[in-house]
Amino acid sequence: MLQLKSISHTLILSLCLALLFIATASGLANCPPGCQCDDNTLVVQCGAGQLDVLPIALNPSIQRLVIRNNKIKTIDSSIQFYAELTFLDLSSNHLMTIPQRTFAYQKKLQEVHLNDNKIGAISNKTFIGLSAVTVLNLRENLISELHLGTFTPLVKLEELNLGKNRIGFVDPKAFDGLTQLRILYMDDNALTSVPDPVIFQAMPNLAELFLGMNTLTTLPAAAFQDVPALTRLDLRGAGLRNISHDSFRGLEALRQLDLSDNRLTRVPTFSLSQLARLEELSLGQNDFEVIVEGAFVGLKQLKRLEINGALRLKRIMNGAFSTNGNLEYLNLSSNKMLHEVQEGALSGLPNMRHVILKANALTSLAEGLFPWRDLTTLDLSENPISCDCRVMWLRNLLVEKNGTNDAISEVYCAFPDRLHGEALRNLNPALMGCTHTDPRKQALIGALLVGSAATLTALALILYRCRRKIREYISSGVWGNSALGRKERDLGIHSTFSNTYTPHHPAARHYGFCTMPTTNDLNAPDAQKNLQQLQVPTATVLNEKKALQSGMNIDDCTPYSLRIKPCNGSAMMEAQQSVNHYTKPQFAHAAVTLDVGESCYSYADVPMMHSPGVNTCEARQHQLRLTQEHFSQQQQKQLQQQLQQQQQQQQQQLPLHYGTSSRSDCDASSEVMDANYIYSNTHYSLPLEQGRCAKTPTPPPLPPALPLRNGVATTGRRSFMGAANAQKQQQQQQHQQGNNTMRNPH
Repeated sequence: MLQLKSISHTLILSLCLALLFIATASGLANCPPGCQCDDNTLVVQCGAGQLDVLPIALNPSIQRLVIRNNKIKTIDSSIQFYAELTFLDLSSNHLMTIPQRTFAYQKKLQEVHLNDNKIGAISNKTFIGLSAVTVLNLRENLISELHLGTFTPLVKLEELNLGKNRIGFVDPKAFDGLTQLRILYMDDNALTSVPDPVIFQAMPNLAELFLGMNTLTTLPAAAFQDVPALTRLDLRGAGLRNISHDSFRGLEALRQLDLSDNRLTRVPTFSLSQLARLEELSLGQNDFEVIVEGAFVGLKQLKRLEINGALRLKRIMNGAFSTNGNLEYLNLSSNKMLHEVQEGALSGLPNMRHVILKANALTSLAEGLFPWRDLTTLDLSENPISCDCRVMWLRNLLVEKNGTNDAISEVYCAFPDRLHGEALRNLNPALMGCTHTDPRKQALIGALLVGSAATLTALALILYRCRRKIREYISSGVWGNSALGRKERDLGIHSTFSNTYTPHHPAARHYGFCTMPTTNDLNAPDAQKNLQQLQVPTATVLNEKKALQSGMNIDDCTPYSLRIKPCNGSAMMEAQQSVNHYTKPQFAHAAVTLDVGESCYSYADVPMMHSPGVNTCEARQHQLRLTQEHFSQQQQKQLQQQLQQQQQQQQQQLPLHYGTSSRSDCDASSEVMDANYIYSNTHYSLPLEQGRCAKTPTPPPLPPALPLRNGVATTGRRSFMGAANAQKQQQQQQHQQGNNTMRNPH
């Protein structure tokens, strides 16, 4: 019996070998229906068919076996016939289980794709023998748990795809031994939190991690600190509402981050600022309402940014991307409520080449928003653009880019209604209602208007703040309401010289003035007479009183010298007054010959004119008379002689005020009076030292004597009404002495 059995086994084995030899010799003649068998490339591909088991009649030397979209339910031992396989793809079948040690003889197998099946469980014995596998794809199955050491035999595994399963439990040691793993897909599972950091310690070389489409809700601090080599992290659709400040701590090598399709209400600026090497960032489909200034601060290496599908996003503020100078690609599409991109939002982006603003709520865009002509891709389609002058620059850009290789989308008008559906490129300025086709002109006009408004506002503010000073200046100025201003207006003076030192004629002699008479009794005869002397006649009054001599003319362009008639010594010593020059065209042809009364006062601001060549005595006779009714011609001559004697005595005893000298060569009798010099006592100036007169100290000028105000003599800010009784008595005594002297000259 034993011999018969051994003989039968030998016959069966021989028959199998014979069949295998025949199949090999026939050149894979048994290729199943719906399959393509290539003996040269050793590749078998079976498309959609009715295969429910692995074929066993294929060339055992095949290296690539692809059987997709069939009805294979299990992987049996027939797989052992193909020991040369390096690539196996059984995706989109009906696989439910993988028997243990199924791949024990596939030592050369490198890629295994079992995705889109119904595999419900895997264990630590499922992948025994797959020591050379680098890619294992189990995506879209029914796996729910990962137990201890499940992937330990896969020592060379670099990519593991467990996405779109039902994984809710992961043993901390499930990935032990995967030291070469670089890519791990665990997205679209039933995870409620980020896997324990201990899990990642078994994968020190992990570079890409996909955890999206889970219900993570939050990211704890330092969740990924044990994967420092991570360059890509995908968390899209993870239901994140909150991201801790230190969630991305340790990810110094991260280049790509996807946080789209979450529930974030603001950009996690602080958390992102730790990713100094980040180059690509996706934040679309979140609940942002605004992108604030500096939202992406710290991301200096960012090159690609996508914020699309954010249904609540309304505006992007100035400086939102100001710190991202390396940005090249910006996608802001499909934000249905985005109606405002502020003009400075895209400033500071010199490397930008691709801008996608498709399907937003934008009605207009500012030309200064971005250097649009540098773009190679611009998509503004599906926006309700209002075709008016604000987008004239865009129309010009579309015309300019027409026919180039740049990807510039067509823009159609939504407003106004008469242009609805029209291509912006085909419109002309007249249809768009533009008066200024050049936007630079509009900007210039706007700048001028703004500048003018600012200037007027500033001027109004200055006038308002200085209103008191201006009011004081006007009220106290030359043309104000002061007595001095009224006086000058009456005399027709159009210009005055400042109260500074005034140059004088070299032959001029300077004299002092008597003090202004004051009295508290305005009804006294003497007081009325003295007060009458202070009246200021105009040119019209002088013409009425005296006929002017037509032969004496004043050159209006000739500088005037100053002459002041002297008086008694006591009066001259008490008052220190000076005179200013005036050029009065109304007196250009005036000549006055008036007698001199007993008083030493003269009419203010009336020029004293003398013909050339007239001596001093004759010139003095031409001075103005204060009161012509008081004295006779004989008394006038006596008074002149008396005054000359008093003057000579005073010059010998005391130095004269205002720069005068007591030397004999400065005597007035030796001087020649200049017809072009004005005699005045209204203003004050300090005469310069002239000729050989001795230098004497020059006191500061006193305030000018002003005309009467309400019947009271005033000077400057002080009123003579407040003078002491002693001054009144002294004035009366001086007046009485003057009368006595004129009655008894010798």
